[in-house]
Amino acid sequence: MSARRPASALISMYLYIRLYRNIVGYLRWRLPALILLMVLVGLSEGLAVALLLPLLGRIGITQAPGQGAANAILERFLAFGGAAVGTTGILATLIAVATVQAMLFIALNWWTASAGRSYQRQRQSELFHALMRAKWEFFIGRKVGELTNAIVTESERLSQAFIIGLYLISAFIATCIYLAFALIIAWPITLALIACALLMTLSVTRLYRKSYAVGQSLTPMNAELQSALGEQISGI
Repeated sequence: MSARRPASALISMYLYIRLYRNIVGYLRWRLPALILLMVLVGLSEGLAVALLLPLLGRIGITQAPGQGAANAILERFLAFGGAAVGTTGILATLIAVATVQAMLFIALNWWTASAGRSYQRQRQSELFHALMRAKWEFFIGRKVGELTNAIVTESERLSQAFIIGLYLISAFIATCIYLAFALIIAWPITLALIACALLMTLSVTRLYRKSYAVGQSLTPMNAELQSALGEQISGI
């Protein structure tokens, strides 16, 4: 059992590396543009949340001891942007930043979904052409359902993995930006939350292993289902 866990961890790491190599090879020049858009989304989200601090201070909510420097930085940013350092100016800037953030977020999701559909379409075409060029010996030991499952179901799962891989990059960038804002505002509370998050992650590692094993077993089950359905329908 102890030897099987490092082996499965190495296999998972190898699969992640291959996935991201595939993402880089497919997107090419579009990947830096997507990463730049992710950074802009994260900065706009963090700025929209941070602008609540001076706004809450204006309406009389007591500030934490470590928020004085953060408020000073935000007020300098507002003054540099030409907004009046008052309730109306802060609220107008907050609405503008939230609007820009929503537009960037929609653009990022649309681009990611479009890239995932294009990736799935290309992989399905490549797999279909490879099957058409295969030799007769290749088809002897395989069922029709297995080949159909590879083209339809597994290509769709590969596209979902492609999109999730991009979302993981986006989440990592947004987390780093949020972490930077949180450390500036209240670093003791941020460090305590990081420690709690690490403890929660360690407590569910066994659940992660079980979910990986369940996901790994889906491929042969889908292939068997496709084969059984194909044989039954053909028999009917």
